[in-house]
Amino acid sequence: NRLYEGIRANLIDFNTGIVCGNTQTSQAMTIFYGLVHGEEKRKVLDHLIYLITEKDNEHMNVGVLGAKVLFRVLCENGYHELAYRMIVRTDFPAFGNLVARGATTLWEFFDAEGGKIDSLNHHFWSDISAWFYRYLAGININPTAKDVDNVNIEPVFIEDIKHVKAEHIHPAGKISVELRRAQYEVYMTVECPEKIHGKVKIPYGWRFDDNTRVADLHSGEYVIHMV
Repeated sequence: NRLYEGIRANLIDFNTGIVCGNTQTSQAMTIFYGLVHGEEKRKVLDHLIYLITEKDNEHMNVGVLGAKVLFRVLCENGYHELAYRMIVRTDFPAFGNLVARGATTLWEFFDAEGGKIDSLNHHFWSDISAWFYRYLAGININPTAKDVDNVNIEPVFIEDIKHVKAEHIHPAGKISVELRRAQYEVYMTVECPEKIHGKVKIPYGWRFDDNTRVADLHSGEYVIHMV
């Protein structure tokens, strides 16, 4: 419609893929909220990766709104290793930097060493916790927003992470996922209530025994092989 196209026309340079503001946040939010598709999306994503890797040296450079979408966008588009490096690095700014400085909660804001933090417990940064469940464990509740009993398990496999275990208490019962990574295989154990239905989806570069990347969701063990 005219409003949608008007917003896009004033937001994005479609020749360069640069979104208004030219920041990690503006690029990531444009992708996350579906304002670009196809080649347009590719250009915006390419510019986001440029900002992260070339301009910001693989550091996050976002506020609260950007932090909610940035790592999700990276994982949804195959850059999960980059997202992980950004999260766990121990220099400023990064979540790993807060941990290295002794944080056991989410501080109000990211500040270099020596700065004064006014509040040491702020929930508005907590989408990083959801990231662990949604991408490392892969638990994706109601992916189409049409059926709360539809659950997909869609983990990303990060080379440095050898073990992941998570659980979610669903109205139908407990859903749990545990992954153990060997050199060329991942062994995944899933427990879910009978009422739950969905798929197990694994990334490119991996396969199930039948050479597919999608299987029906059920309780039990899945053996996943590196291609």
